[in-house]
Amino acid sequence: MEWKGECMVKQFSACLEKVHFPGAWKRTEVVWKPKKDGNTRPISLLTGMGWMLHRLLNGRMQVWCERKLKFSPNQFGSRGGMDTVMAVERVVNRINENKRGRRHSLVMALDLHR
Repeated sequence: MEWKGECMVKQFSACLEKVHFPGAWKRTEVVWKPKKDGNTRPISLLTGMGWMLHRLLNGRMQVWCERKLKFSPNQFGSRGGMDTVMAVERVVNRINENKRGRRHSLVMALDLHR
């Protein structure tokens, strides 16, 4: 009998080779997630195999985008090793540089909700 892990590797490899995401793995369960403000929001949970294939694809796409320089240097979200704290630090550093050079700074913030 074949080891389950080897079987999964073969299935995922076939999906990548055929550029196919099986429909059965796309089925989701919608659950209501509580928020800090007391409200709730719906989230969709993939099946186990669907979630693993999604993570595999997402990881490969991120690596490809990094190697091919497809990300803007100003993009911090969805990138490994970069986060919102780093984005804020960049803005603060630029403001401080402008202060030292007696230049003005204008900051515009946009808060996007999903």
